[in-house]
Amino acid sequence: MENGTSIEYFNNGYIMQVKDKIKVYEEGKKAARTLTQAQQTKLLLEARGGGQTKPNRVLKRHVKQNSDEEADDEQEEYPMNIDDDECDDQQIIVEQPRQTPKPKPMKTVKKQPQINYTSPSVDLEELIRLRTENSFIKQQHQESIKQVEKYKAKIRDYKQKKLNDEQAEQIQTPPQEQVPEQQEQQ
Repeated sequence: MENGTSIEYFNNGYIMQVKDKIKVYEEGKKAARTLTQAQQTKLLLEARGGGQTKPNRVLKRHVKQNSDEEADDEQEEYPMNIDDDECDDQQIIVEQPRQTPKPKPMKTVKKQPQINYTSPSVDLEELIRLRTENSFIKQQHQESIKQVEKYKAKIRDYKQKKLNDEQAEQIQTPPQEQVPEQQEQQ
């Protein structure tokens, strides 16, 4: 038609497309309604193909029934959706956007030693083995401490003996300097 206007008929009325806007005039309704892009596409396919279209995805929708009192309020809030005040029981579908869940921050997990729980008897046997092993290690440690103490005592005795021997030698042998002097005096 003229100026980019086209009219297409479907089973309940007709669709008037003026440039980018599509208005639907349905039988039994006095006012036209402006559709969202998804509704426009669905109705155009229905009008051209004559059959029902299958929705690709299901949207959560909030459906409102307008009475005469709410029609005036709706006209102020949605001036593009309603062209005439005289429309009774007009249904407006408001699509609500999907809310995507926010990613939760990852908690840091401290690594703990892994404990394998089997049967109580195995656990008891393991505890006994560990206790025995632990007591054996303690015993070896005590023995090594005693051995170290013995070696320290032997070293002390050896050093003391050596010191005593050196002192005894010094006493037994007179100093060499004194010996020549004593000979001269005699």
